[in-house]
Amino acid sequence: MKGPAPFLITNLANPNRPVFLDIFSRITGGVPSDERGLLGLAFHPGYATNRFFYVFYTGAHTTPAGTGLHDKLARFQTAPSDPTQGLAEGDGGIAAFGLDPRNGDVLMADQSEDTIKRLVYNSTPTGAPLPPTLAETGAFADVRLLTPNPGVVPYDVNVPVWSDYAQQRRWFSVPDPNLTVGFSRSDKWAFPTGTVWIQHFEMELTTGVPESARRLETRFLIRSKEGVYGLTSRWADSFTNATLVPEEGMEETLVVQENGRPRTQVWHYPSRSECLACHNSTAGWALGFNTPQMNRPFGYGETPSNQARLVERLPALEPHLYD
Repeated sequence: MKGPAPFLITNLANPNRPVFLDIFSRITGGVPSDERGLLGLAFHPGYATNRFFYVFYTGAHTTPAGTGLHDKLARFQTAPSDPTQGLAEGDGGIAAFGLDPRNGDVLMADQSEDTIKRLVYNSTPTGAPLPPTLAETGAFADVRLLTPNPGVVPYDVNVPVWSDYAQQRRWFSVPDPNLTVGFSRSDKWAFPTGTVWIQHFEMELTTGVPESARRLETRFLIRSKEGVYGLTSRWADSFTNATLVPEEGMEETLVVQENGRPRTQVWHYPSRSECLACHNSTAGWALGFNTPQMNRPFGYGETPSNQARLVERLPALEPHLYD
């Protein structure tokens, strides 16, 4: 590298020096033969796929501290069809994220403007609002009895997640029977946009007494084009309907009678961002909806049969498990 433009030698047997990137208009100081403008160049660890490289140079810039000479690190890309040519229109962009230790706000380092920016929450909603109650989701024909609407199918898993002594029930729905679910015997399944999984929690407030069970929450996980999103509805003391939990989640303290003695237990209603900590692409979105978990007996209004053969009742699942 030399002066305002780093050179790239592409053929050691017959060396030539095509200009890799010309940043003359960005630098300040020196004469063409020195290196006071260009200070260094480095390639991104993922350069083979993203084509990013970084140039460190001295230039005249205006920042909150004033106008003058500053050392600047800027990000560029090579041309898609020619890795020996850097694109001059590159800039730093957002290079890193961090948290403000004072209040937890998300901060962003913008290399193109030499500034630290703050991510501000936009309270203006976009898109259709979420159903404010469980009844308005349309999942259940009878919310009091938790009778699902047609197309909402119950299921169970071999190894349920531990939920602090709460009992669980599960349902799922595929939006269109003409859509297919990609099946794998040993790997995660693939689900069409609009697939919904429902998980219901209730807890005995007197251990060993089923009649003392209180409904806690009913969670929804919805497959979207981008991934999944989750929400939950809290029953409070009702058996007839549940209301949408705020986006940030919440907690409440329960009093449970155990062996004749009361104990307190904090029940945590997850925030919508917490859902994504576990329900991600690596995990297959729906954690319990795969062959090892679904391969068990379940009764669908008749003699219990192997639940994995649900494929016989739901044409959306392909290929057949028994093929």
